[in-house]
Amino acid sequence: MAFMINDKSKTGFARHCPAFAKAYPAFAKACDRMVETIRKGFETRKIGKMISDLNDADRSCRMRAAGALWKAAEDGNDVSSAISALTEALADENATVRENAALALAKAAEKGINVRSAIPELTKALADLDADVRGNSALALGNAAEKGTDITAAISPLTNLLSDPNENVRLYAAFALGNAAEKGTDIAQSVTALANLLSDPNADVRKYASEAFCNVALKGDHEARVSVVSQIMQFLHSGLFKAEAERNSVAFVQMTTQCARLMQEIEKAEKKQRETI
Repeated sequence: MAFMINDKSKTGFARHCPAFAKAYPAFAKACDRMVETIRKGFETRKIGKMISDLNDADRSCRMRAAGALWKAAEDGNDVSSAISALTEALADENATVRENAALALAKAAEKGINVRSAIPELTKALADLDADVRGNSALALGNAAEKGTDITAAISPLTNLLSDPNENVRLYAAFALGNAAEKGTDIAQSVTALANLLSDPNADVRKYASEAFCNVALKGDHEARVSVVSQIMQFLHSGLFKAEAERNSVAFVQMTTQCARLMQEIEKAEKKQRETI
């Protein structure tokens, strides 16, 4: 077949370079693959440099490296090779390094990267003197639990954090416990502390506490649901709830709505269990 210089039946690019026009889609895909391969190689080298910088004697360098690894995970890069170094950084003498390392692990877990090896150190970090380290570690454990990682060993210290003076720490602890319960982990020891959060000043804390309660009711057995109902009833008869009711505050409306939703979910779970007997 003769090689066509021009194809007058076509227009534009296909008219003047018909042979190349036919091959262009495959050529473009090959170029895209090459660019992606180069990009990944470049990102891998950058991540390797970040890991190396986590061990630098200069704390500012370590801080930047941990923060850069968080950003790398946020951008969708594979930071699995950095999990070990980030885990070690949770014990760094500098609070900002520990904070950034915990946040990077949280983002990695959110993106589906396996952080199971970091669970013991993240659990220890829940007792850190720095509130941001405690909160980010709880967030990392919550994201890991959401992806199916077992965080049973962290349930007790997470429960303790439900009374933390920092609202973000309480929020992330409730979030982590809720995800653990949703995956079937027994968090019965947390029920009373979660009930106390139904009256928390922060609306998001109340929301996550309510969701954790809901997961206990839906995933647990009859006894677990009885425990949840008991705690809800105590809360509804508490002085704080009555005070908010008298004020008819926004918090009262939110608390009432959350409690009503919880009771509805519990009723559904009980009905479903009776139908299976």
